[in-house]
Amino acid sequence: NSDMTPRRREPPSQSLWQWYLRQLQIAPVRTKALTACLLSGVSDVMAQALTGRLARGLDVTSVRHQMLVGLTVQCSLTVKWRCVALLNDCCFVEMIAIVS
Repeated sequence: NSDMTPRRREPPSQSLWQWYLRQLQIAPVRTKALTACLLSGVSDVMAQALTGRLARGLDVTSVRHQMLVGLTVQCSLTVKWRCVALLNDCCFVEMIAIVS
């Protein structure tokens, strides 16, 4: 009976990575926006720690602002840049086909 055989479980980090890659396929813009938001927040906390500001307490307003910038600006720019790059690639391929 196949229901009784133990399933091989992936390590949590591997399954999390697989889930993230799947989210990139399902909803790339949302996933990239949330990733940029999270990384911007983490980088602000790290910057506060490296500069000694964290010793006075976490500047939550700064982290919030950086996360907002990551969510709105950084993601928008990277998604638009990727669209422009894809458009250029397509146009370049068509130009080569026309010239050939």
